[in-house]
Amino acid sequence: MNIEQLVKRQDALVADMTKSLKARGFDTAVIARPIEIQKSRVASIKSRIEALENFKRQQGEAIDKEIAELKAELELVGKALEKDREFLAPATKAGKPKAKATKATPAKAKGTAR
Repeated sequence: MNIEQLVKRQDALVADMTKSLKARGFDTAVIARPIEIQKSRVASIKSRIEALENFKRQQGEAIDKEIAELKAELELVGKALEKDREFLAPATKAGKPKAKATKATPAKAKGTAR
Protein backbone atom coordinates (compact mmCIF):
# COMPACT_ATOMS: atom_id res chain seq x y z
CA MET A 1 0.00 0.00 0.00
CA ASN A 2 1.40 3.40 -0.94
CA ILE A 3 0.77 6.79 0.66
CA GLU A 4 -1.93 7.83 -1.78
CA GLN A 5 -3.91 4.72 -0.96
CA LEU A 6 -3.49 5.31 2.76
CA VAL A 7 -4.71 8.91 2.46
CA LYS A 8 -7.74 7.81 0.40
CA ARG A 9 -8.53 5.12 2.95
CA GLN A 10 -8.20 7.63 5.81
CA ASP A 11 -10.51 10.10 4.05
CA ALA A 12 -13.06 7.34 3.47
CA LEU A 13 -12.91 6.27 7.13
CA VAL A 14 -13.35 9.85 8.35
CA ALA A 15 -16.30 10.34 6.00
CA ASP A 16 -17.89 7.08 7.19
CA MET A 17 -17.37 8.00 10.87
CA THR A 18 -18.84 11.47 10.32
CA LYS A 19 -21.85 10.01 8.49
CA SER A 20 -22.33 7.41 11.24
CA LEU A 21 -22.14 10.00 14.00
CA LYS A 22 -24.62 12.30 12.23
CA ALA A 23 -27.00 9.38 11.73
CA ARG A 24 -26.97 8.69 15.50
CA GLY A 25 -27.76 12.30 16.24
CA PHE A 26 -24.25 13.13 17.42
CA ASP A 27 -23.67 16.84 17.84
CA THR A 28 -20.81 17.72 15.49
CA ALA A 29 -20.26 20.95 17.40
CA VAL A 30 -18.60 18.79 20.07
CA ILE A 31 -15.80 18.10 17.62
CA ALA A 32 -15.09 21.83 17.32
CA ARG A 33 -15.19 22.36 21.11
CA PRO A 34 -11.36 22.23 21.59
CA ILE A 35 -10.98 24.97 19.02
CA GLU A 36 -13.63 27.08 20.78
CA ILE A 37 -11.88 26.53 24.11
CA GLN A 38 -8.59 27.67 22.59
CA LYS A 39 -10.27 30.73 21.08
CA SER A 40 -11.75 31.54 24.48
CA ARG A 41 -8.31 31.15 26.08
CA VAL A 42 -6.77 33.47 23.47
CA ALA A 43 -9.46 36.08 24.18
CA SER A 44 -8.85 35.74 27.92
CA ILE A 45 -5.09 36.18 27.50
CA LYS A 46 -5.57 39.23 25.27
CA SER A 47 -7.96 40.74 27.81
CA ARG A 48 -5.47 40.18 30.63
CA ILE A 49 -2.65 41.73 28.60
CA GLU A 50 -4.80 44.78 27.88
CA ALA A 51 -5.72 45.11 31.56
CA LEU A 52 -2.06 44.89 32.60
CA GLU A 53 -1.01 47.43 29.97
CA ASN A 54 -3.69 49.85 31.24
CA PHE A 55 -2.56 49.28 34.84
CA LYS A 56 1.07 49.85 33.83
CA ARG A 57 0.12 53.09 32.07
CA GLN A 58 -1.91 54.31 35.05
CA GLN A 59 0.87 53.46 37.50
CA GLY A 60 3.42 55.17 35.27
CA GLU A 61 1.28 58.30 35.20
CA ALA A 62 0.88 58.20 38.98
CA ILE A 63 4.62 57.76 39.48
CA ASP A 64 5.40 60.59 37.05
CA LYS A 65 2.96 62.84 38.93
CA GLU A 66 4.53 62.00 42.28
CA ILE A 67 8.04 62.61 40.92
CA ALA A 68 6.95 66.00 39.58
CA GLU A 69 5.44 66.91 42.96
CA LEU A 70 8.61 65.88 44.78
CA LYS A 71 10.79 67.87 42.38
CA ALA A 72 8.60 70.94 42.94
CA GLU A 73 8.87 70.45 46.71
CA LEU A 74 12.63 70.01 46.42
CA GLU A 75 12.89 73.26 44.49
CA LEU A 76 10.87 75.10 47.15
CA VAL A 77 12.96 73.66 49.97
CA GLY A 78 16.14 74.55 48.09
CA LYS A 79 14.99 78.15 47.67
CA ALA A 80 14.04 78.37 51.35
CA LEU A 81 17.42 76.95 52.33
CA GLU A 82 19.23 79.49 50.20
CA LYS A 83 17.19 82.34 51.72
CA ASP A 84 17.99 81.05 55.21
CA ARG A 85 21.70 80.90 54.36
CA GLU A 86 21.61 84.48 53.03
CA PHE A 87 19.72 85.67 56.10
CA LEU A 88 22.10 83.97 58.53
CA ALA A 89 25.31 84.76 56.64
CA PRO A 90 26.07 88.05 58.45
CA ALA A 91 25.50 86.48 61.84
CA THR A 92 27.64 83.44 61.12
CA LYS A 93 30.57 85.52 59.81
CA ALA A 94 30.58 88.03 62.69
CA GLY A 95 30.17 85.55 65.48
CA LYS A 96 32.64 82.85 64.46
CA PRO A 97 34.36 81.59 67.61
CA LYS A 98 38.13 81.51 67.50
CA ALA A 99 39.74 78.12 67.63
CA LYS A 100 41.04 77.27 71.09
CA ALA A 101 44.64 76.22 71.46
CA THR A 102 44.91 72.83 73.06
CA LYS A 103 47.82 71.62 75.10
CA ALA A 104 49.65 68.54 73.88
CA THR A 105 48.95 65.45 75.86
CA PRO A 106 51.91 63.93 77.75
CA ALA A 107 52.09 60.98 75.36
CA LYS A 108 52.44 63.31 72.41
CA ALA A 109 54.92 65.53 74.23
CA LYS A 110 57.41 62.66 74.79
CA GLY A 111 57.77 61.98 71.10
CA THR A 112 58.23 65.64 70.19
CA ALA A 113 60.99 66.61 72.61
CA ARG A 114 63.55 69.16 71.32
